[in-house]
This record gives sequence, C-alpha cells and structure tokens, in this order.
Amino acid sequence: MQHGSGRYLVFSVERPSQYRVRIRVTDQSRVRPVLQSPSGEETRGRGLLLVAALAAECDTDVHTSGKTVWADLSDEAGT
Repeated sequence: MQHGSGRYLVFSVERPSQYRVRIRVTDQSRVRPVLQSPSGEETRGRGLLLVAALAAECDTDVHTSGKTVWADLSDEAGT
C-alpha cells in the first residue's frame, strides 16, 4: 500500500488451479518494486521479502497504464 501510486489501486484474488491462489495489486506507476535488505533496526523494506518467502511464484508485469505485482500461493500438495 505504501508504494502504490496514482489515483487507483486494484486488488484481485483468483484461483488458477485447485491448489493455487493468485493475489494481484495493480497501480498506475510503471516503476518496478525492488527487493530490499533492511537492517535489523529498519522498520520498513520487508514487503517483497515476505512475499518472496511465502509465494510459490511472484513477479511484476508492467503495462501501458501502470504495473501489476502478483504472487501465487500454493499448499504443500500444489504445484
């Protein structure tokens, strides 16, 4: 939420397969998020680290009107 820009943020959740859920956040910025390495004292900069740790896959799609950051979550039985 902190780095979303523009007037609109769009959130969506879909189920592309039985064992997978895809979460998407779309905003009007074309700037890709950057994975950070914050120190232990930092109170910010861990969002993508958490997503990468929990997601089976994650990426950013840049398009003409902004970007979509997405992450696929799966259970142990999923692929």
